[in-house]
Amino acid sequence: MRHRTKTIILILSALGILLAIFAVGSSWIFLNSFSRLETQLMLTEIKRANESIQSEINHIETIAADYSGWDEAYLFVQNGNREFVETNLAKPVFSKLRLNLIAYFNNDGKMVFGKVFDYRNNRQLPMPSGLKPHLAPHAPLLTHSAISNVIKGFLVTPEGILMVASRPVLTSQYTGPSQGTIVMARYLDMPEVQAIAARTRRSLSIIPLHPPEDLRGISNRPYDTPSDAQIERTSHHIAGSGRAYDIYGNEAFLIRVDAPRSLFHQGKEAIGFFLVLFVAVILISAGGISHIFKHLTSTLKRQQEAEKHYRTLVDKAAEGIVLVTQAGYFILEANDAFASLAGMTVQEIRGCSLLDFLDIEQEEVSDEFDRILSETRELKVRHRSGQTLFTEVSGSSLTFQNQPVLSLIIHDITERKHFEEQLMYQAGHDPLTGLPNRNLLNDRLTQAIALSERSHSSIVIILLDLDHFKIINDTLGHSCGDQLLVTVARRLQDLIRGSDTISRIGGDEFVAVLTTRDHSEDIITIANRFLEAISRPCTLQGQEIRVSASIGIALYPEDGDDCETLFKKADTAMYHIKEHGRNGFQFFADEMNRKIARRIKIESQLRHALERDELSLHYQPQIELATGKIVGMEVLLRWTNEELGSVPPADFIPVAEDTGMIVVIGEWALKTACHQFKIWSTLNFPKLRMAVNLSPRQFGQRNLVEMVQNILNETGVNADCLDLEVTESLMMNNIEDSISKMIALRALGISLSIDDFGTGYSSLSSLQRFPLNILKVDRSFVQEIGNGSKAVIIRAIVAMAHSLGLSIIAEGVETVDQLNFLRNHHCEEVQGYYFSRPLTADKFAQLISELDGNAATLTEQQNNGSTILEIAP
Repeated sequence: MRHRTKTIILILSALGILLAIFAVGSSWIFLNSFSRLETQLMLTEIKRANESIQSEINHIETIAADYSGWDEAYLFVQNGNREFVETNLAKPVFSKLRLNLIAYFNNDGKMVFGKVFDYRNNRQLPMPSGLKPHLAPHAPLLTHSAISNVIKGFLVTPEGILMVASRPVLTSQYTGPSQGTIVMARYLDMPEVQAIAARTRRSLSIIPLHPPEDLRGISNRPYDTPSDAQIERTSHHIAGSGRAYDIYGNEAFLIRVDAPRSLFHQGKEAIGFFLVLFVAVILISAGGISHIFKHLTSTLKRQQEAEKHYRTLVDKAAEGIVLVTQAGYFILEANDAFASLAGMTVQEIRGCSLLDFLDIEQEEVSDEFDRILSETRELKVRHRSGQTLFTEVSGSSLTFQNQPVLSLIIHDITERKHFEEQLMYQAGHDPLTGLPNRNLLNDRLTQAIALSERSHSSIVIILLDLDHFKIINDTLGHSCGDQLLVTVARRLQDLIRGSDTISRIGGDEFVAVLTTRDHSEDIITIANRFLEAISRPCTLQGQEIRVSASIGIALYPEDGDDCETLFKKADTAMYHIKEHGRNGFQFFADEMNRKIARRIKIESQLRHALERDELSLHYQPQIELATGKIVGMEVLLRWTNEELGSVPPADFIPVAEDTGMIVVIGEWALKTACHQFKIWSTLNFPKLRMAVNLSPRQFGQRNLVEMVQNILNETGVNADCLDLEVTESLMMNNIEDSISKMIALRALGISLSIDDFGTGYSSLSSLQRFPLNILKVDRSFVQEIGNGSKAVIIRAIVAMAHSLGLSIIAEGVETVDQLNFLRNHHCEEVQGYYFSRPLTADKFAQLISELDGNAATLTEQQNNGSTILEIAP
């Protein structure tokens, strides 16, 4: 018998034996495997069914958390205010939250409020008798070991199974001490189970067990994992059940899941199919074996010759070269360069599939290799060490060893790709903070808008600007400013979700893009968290610095449907909050567009106010109450524009402050006032004191003291005639720098006043450190004289100032009652409309001239409803 015939018979015999073994073994191995897999899937279904029920409990616990951390609820459990019940615990609340029970208890265990409600039928129910032991004073459900303690799980009562959550009642900041307990619950009845089954698309049922006779302490047993799972099978169905436990650790009910045995039957059909296929393969193989052996000898010789020629060429190549089969892409040959890319030897990679080294999705393999034959493609190669390399792959078809193969040339471009990725990152991120920059922000917002259009969801754009950041830069230096920006960026990044974006778009401006935020309460909470995070102390150069921020909020699609419009409106809202005191947030409103348009007009015209000679100074007398004499005046800035008319200081001074124009305008005002004061001194006017306001920007200038001294030298005004007024917030922004500058100004002989006292946040201990002469009581307190609480505040301010050796000037005095109150409480000086409005230089000079040679006294005379200053001979 010929060698080829013997070989064929041997191979066919082996295949026949293999077929028999496969037929017998598959029935036992594979069907058992399908049975075990079926069991595992059912256990997973039981677990998922339990998780679906537990998600409802977690939802109830989330609602309880909202209602427990609430200042109004915190007061309610103490005073039992019925208005809280009518407003927040009415019937619609039960239907909206899908709750059957809401109850509040005080710390004595007394129920302050409790209602059981059938939200499906919209009717109130009596308190179930089976539930009362669980809600009795000192019951485990009402006992919390800490303010963060949460009790949630199942309660089994004769009336049914309850999903319940209990939390201590705290303040809105979730701080204690706890004033009681809130309990919320929903029945796990048949409609609820059917609803859960419909949502999870599985056949689900609940089998209650007998409730326990006694109530033990709260169990630490995990409530989210059913135990003692049991599996039941029929020929066509499989069912699984697991025990669930109540909050006391007692058996509560069985969770049962039913499903058809489709996987098992599919396995049986698959085994039959593969048996038939295997037989067909054997028969086909028998016909091909003869042909294979016929050409084996001649083919082997040609392969050896081709291999020698090929090896000489490819081994010297610097690029990776690999030959793979067209079917399965198995590696026939490769050079050392490709083996190095794979981290293996040539001998190790022969016979391996090229797909083991390439990062290609299975369903894209065929299309990807078709493209490689026509163009150069970028693919990732996996190194043996786990490192991913970037390569360029090109290929062609050829015949190798009498079979068509693919010849691939693979070029390593990893270093170039890393460089490109670095450039791409730098193009889309802020180099200081690492946050996305404006370009990347626009791209992400555009994508978010496109997604929201399809899903009909909302987007929140929050524009955040640090208050008085320039002052920090000017006083502490840009390195400290950069450090502060990095700290703020990190704090903001910690507050957002992975799907949201925080970006720094330049300077001290940050933008947050928040997706799927549909409730204004959520947005307000986030904005408050931003403000709180930024306000936390930050140590810069050994100094503890606190900053605040102004936040503008725009909503998509309500406020706009493109990036530019949304940014513009958020910016408008942000400037609105800056104009109203900073350190807060503001949603955009259409009224702001009109205000911002006027603000832009004011800014445009104000830039030319000095060159057009539109600015002027007015002077308001300051009266000494003990003598009735005018002892000084406050210099007030006025602006009249041809287009805008007379612009109130409250409108244009904040614009000048924000744009920095206040530095030039303030210097002009001080110089002009000193020139005018010098003119008056040559007219033998009595010695007066002139008060000039310093803006925060001016005070932050490093050359402030030098500028003031130069003006005094230029105009010849005595330093002891000049009083510079600064605000509380200005001094407290950088205390050490403020004290240093104030000491230098006092050394020149200038007196210093704290303006608008009572509106800032300075303390007695901090005031003692400042070298002040005068304290000015803000007009808001003077206007409230007659209000008992405000009067007490004024008396306290006067007493505090006198204890510090400071004189008192009260602003905004407009009535005789206010005057008498201030005189009776030993206020030294006053100013306001009761005596005189701010006057032009000529009218102020006229007023002083009328006093020349006379003793100025105050008398009260009604002249058409207004009190005037009268000169007594």
